[in-house]
Amino acid sequence: MDHLYIKYIHRFSVLVLGTLIIAGIVAFIIQDHKTLTIHKEFFSYACGIPLIAMRSDNKNWKRRYYILLLFLCFYLPPKIFTLLGVQRLSFSFISYIIVLSFFSFIVWLFYFVKK
Repeated sequence: MDHLYIKYIHRFSVLVLGTLIIAGIVAFIIQDHKTLTIHKEFFSYACGIPLIAMRSDNKNWKRRYYILLLFLCFYLPPKIFTLLGVQRLSFSFISYIIVLSFFSFIVWLFYFVKK
């Protein structure tokens, strides 16, 4: 797998993990909700922000390629969720822990393989 793809997957996982931790603290501890609700717009930012960070690292990308990827990352995830009829995802505390464990494993695996 290309180094840029691995870097993108790692940054995506770190961003999603950090956002889910903050959202979980707010929803489960501060607001005392039983579920955590994530709206479809979250996925466009989670896909696009690591791409912007990678663009600053790699100046060899052509502008057309970069604009196309930004379109795919920011526009398509909400459209796909709309076509599937999904407006938001709700996680109970147990499913939230499972999702956090998955992304933590990906981040841990990156650091383990990097060394």
